[in-house]
Parts: sequence; structure tokens; C-alpha cells
Amino acid sequence: MGYNERNAGEDRQLKNELGSALEEYCQSDFYPFHMPGHKRNEKAFSKSFLQELCKVDITEIEGFDNLHEADGILQEAQVRANDLFGNSGSETYFLVNGSSSGNLASICAALYENEEILIARNAHKSVYHAVAMHRLKPRYLLPKEAGIPLWLQDKSRILLRGQDKSRIPLREQEKDRIPHKEGKIGDECRSGFWGPITAEEVEKQITDDTRAVLITSPTYEGMVSDVREIADFLHQKQIPLIVDEAHGSHFGLYPTFPESALSCGADLVIHSLHKTLPSLTQTALLHVQGELIDRERVRRYLRVFQSTSPSYPLMASIDSCVCEVKKAGAYRFLHLEKLRNLLEEKTGNLTEVRILPREMIADPCKIVVFSSSQTGRWIADQLRHDYHLEPEMEGEHHVVLILTGYDTSEGIQRLVNAVRGINETAVWEKQKGEERRDGSRGFTEMTKHLPKRRILPSEAWDHKREWKELNESKGSICAEILHVYPPGIPLLVAGEEIDAETILAIKQLLQAGANLQGIMWQEGRVYVPVVKNKPLPNLCLS
Repeated sequence: MGYNERNAGEDRQLKNELGSALEEYCQSDFYPFHMPGHKRNEKAFSKSFLQELCKVDITEIEGFDNLHEADGILQEAQVRANDLFGNSGSETYFLVNGSSSGNLASICAALYENEEILIARNAHKSVYHAVAMHRLKPRYLLPKEAGIPLWLQDKSRILLRGQDKSRIPLREQEKDRIPHKEGKIGDECRSGFWGPITAEEVEKQITDDTRAVLITSPTYEGMVSDVREIADFLHQKQIPLIVDEAHGSHFGLYPTFPESALSCGADLVIHSLHKTLPSLTQTALLHVQGELIDRERVRRYLRVFQSTSPSYPLMASIDSCVCEVKKAGAYRFLHLEKLRNLLEEKTGNLTEVRILPREMIADPCKIVVFSSSQTGRWIADQLRHDYHLEPEMEGEHHVVLILTGYDTSEGIQRLVNAVRGINETAVWEKQKGEERRDGSRGFTEMTKHLPKRRILPSEAWDHKREWKELNESKGSICAEILHVYPPGIPLLVAGEEIDAETILAIKQLLQAGANLQGIMWQEGRVYVPVVKNKPLPNLCLS
């Protein structure tokens, strides 16, 4: 549904909003001889916020529907959500187990056991869980690293490989250009994070056995793939496209935002509402459209991967979010754009620590603070300890912060002051020769190496495992996903062989302070989970 169509439908009656119904019920004289055990009695909790919350924390009582067989107030709420995010041919489902449950249900619904799925390697760990549980055969798309031009100019003149350059004005004069020499990619500098997926890359990797494709767009850093072109290509082959758009719930809701994956033709789209819209943590949506997906299978797997006791406060939060965006979205998103522009204007002349502009970072909600001379860990520490600003994540030479329509001008001014102050410190330290680089390859460089897959992920998961000291693990089969979190991109997937290059990468990541999940520390030594006594087949399956 287009923006104007949505605007025209915003006068839809919202009197059945779930939150209002909960408030009305809890003010009635009905006594709860049912769960939950707190019985809506505020004396069960010592904290005031929990006392308020428990008043609307009910179960599936008469008049409040059942999420897994919705035909009443919850179905009306899901239809309202589809009115906002979808179209007349799509359906929308509430998720109370986060977008992870949406990824799990989507993959299992789209494919049958032993079928092949093509996955962008930068997928969330829940995608790999689905592959293992559903006994699928994964193939991988490896995104290219986003490149920053060697001559980094002001905020309107940064180019990114793979994204639209036609709207970027190029200035002939080069006197203002800032040399940026470290880590070149051709005439570009390394960014340390992944770029978008292109249709050409999908076309190269697809096989006659591929039954579905999954990509993540936008990425944590705000890189947006050409979903429309990818979907058009796949649909010619009757192959469905799943888009993990967890970080892009706001896409398509305002004229200056990128198009939503659903409007671009994706068959299954997962939205994590709480990331950029006004909804409680853990709330998400799953959208399905087209004829390539069996919708009954979608509903079946949603029943598998979601709680049979879904939280009514969480579902009310989803409905409230939908109503809020319909009523005040235009104002809030305009406010967001103004804050973003203000931020870039006030930091556009910085040299060592800078905010990458919208011409490069397509997602308006992602603020990427980048430096070639300092590490992301150093920038994040400065933000936390010196300015009391908490970032979303830190990377090799960047940190990611999330901006929404509910940020304040005061908050943005604090960020402006912080970035300017951190830049001054970085300039001073560079002059003293105190640049911070961990000396290792970047994470994107490390994960360009795809280890050999010796057995399927499902076989590795189902087999007995043991912990082996890292230095002694060469040649073993990894039994678990080893990934840096956030964002959850794997270094090793279950079933892949641990080789010398991967061991070196693990050591370098740990030395750099990365949060590598899936390993175990014991008495100062690193241990990795490996398949126990499993002989290596001679045939490489990757």
C-alpha cells in the first residue's frame, strides 16, 4: 500500500484498540479465577511499574481472542497492522517471541526438509537455527564489504559501491578532500562492515536446487539491498524471497524512507517493531504475500515457535504502535529527518571521527560514527564513559546508534557535542602517534573465508559433542554457531571444518575484545564445541 493510500485510510476507527479493551476490562468487577498467578493484584509486586503492568496482564479469557486461532479482537488488530504495512493481498501476524520467531517460522514454512536455501552469510543466528532444525542444505551469498572513497569529502559526497550514485552531487574541486589512506579497497577505504546484496550476486549463486532465498536488509549499519530487483529475478524462477527486515519496520512509512521489502515484492518479510518504532522489546510482525508461500504452513509454524501464552501487554504494545504510527507517524518521521539533518550539519566538518551521511547510509534510523584512526571499541568507550551515551553496537572502526522519531533535540545536541569532542581527542592522539588499530584483519575480512562444510548443520547439531582447546581443534567439525554478537554474523556454522585460518581469526577477534559467542573460557584457555568422534567425509559439501 502506498503512502497516500495509507494516509487516506488513517481515519479508520480504532475504538477496538487492544489496549483500550484491556483497560476497560481491568476496571470492571470481573474477578480472575484463572492465571496468571499474580491475579492482577498489585501487592504481588514491589516495583510500581510492575504493579501497573500486572493490571492488564491477562490470559485468553472470553472476549480477548486467541492469537493462534485469532478471529476476534486480535484478528482485528492484525488486520489493522496489515492496513499499515501491507496490502490487500498480504496477511500480517503478531510476533511476541521477537523477529527470531518470524525467521524460524518463515524458513520452515517456505521449505521442506533436505531442500536447499540460499542465505546471505550476514544473516541473524536464528536463520542458522532454522536451517539446522529443519534439516536444510544451505548455500551462501557473501556480501561485499562497504567501501568508503579514498578521498572522503563532506557529507554530501560519499559514494558507496553498489548503491545509487546518480543523486550524489560531485564537486570538481578537490582541495577540501581529506586523505584516508588506511586499508584501501582499490580507490576506496575499508569500512569494516558489509554492503548490500545485489541481484547479480543472487543470480551467480543460485542453482537448480534452490528453493528459497533469504537476505538481511537493512543491515545493522543501514545498508539496503535492491529487494525489488532480487524479487523480480527470483519470481521468474518461482522461488520465494524471504527478507529479514527486522531493522526496517519504518521503511515505506514516510516518503523519504526506503521502500519496504513487502512493497518491493518479497514473499515473507519479518519486522522487529521495537527496534525503530514505538513498541515494547520483543514485539515483531511477520508479513506474507503472493502464491509461492503456503499460508497454512506459516500459521502452523507460528504455533510451533511462539508461546501458547502470548503476552497481552506485548500484543497491546503492537496494536498501540500501529495506531500511533497511523495517527502521528508523519509528524514523528518528519521530526526524525530534521534531527538527522541537524546532526549531519553540525558534524559535517570533522576529520578523524565522523558520521557517515544519508547518501551512504540509506536507513535514516542508523547513525554510523566512523573513524579510520580509532577502533569502534574506543569510540564506544568514549561515548559511554565521558558522555553517558549508550550506542547500539560497536564494530571494527565504527559504532552504530539508533535514531527514531521519539528522540529529542536535547539528546541529539548531546550526541553532537560528544562526536565533536571525541573527534578533537582523536585528532590530538593522532598527532601524538597514538592511533588505535588492533593490528588484525577486520571482521569482514575474516568472514570472507568460508570454511569447508563437512556435514550438514543438522547432523552437527544432532551428533554428540565435546569441548576442544582452540589450539588443538584444527581439522575438527564445529558443532555450534560461533558468531560475534551483535550483529550475530557467523565466523563458523555447525558442520564446518575448523581450519588454521579460522583459528587465527578467533584469536584476533578475542584479542580485539569482540563478543564472540559459542566458545567457552576455562582457566584462561579458549575452548570450541566440536562434533565428537565424527569421521570427516572426503567430499566437501560446500
